[in-house]
Amino acid sequence: MPKVKYLKDLCSGRAGKVCDLTDFEANILVQLGAVEIIDENAGSNTRELLLNLNGSPVVDDFGAFVEVPEAIESTAKKGRKLNKG
Repeated sequence: MPKVKYLKDLCSGRAGKVCDLTDFEANILVQLGAVEIIDENAGSNTRELLLNLNGSPVVDDFGAFVEVPEAIESTAKKGRKLNKG
């Protein structure tokens, strides 16, 4: 269960309140821009999320965030070095 911080006043919490929500609730509220997810273990196990063109995270059919696949990560890290001269 992710820990979230409310950015707006809602019936389930006031702005600034930190609480634990289910994955489904957190994903919907993140999409609405009402909460932000607080990463408890920021340095040890961070994961990259796949983002839409507007910058919002991609959510699958079951309400879970989609992580960046390894194939995309490996091609994103490879790149051509351009000669500037």
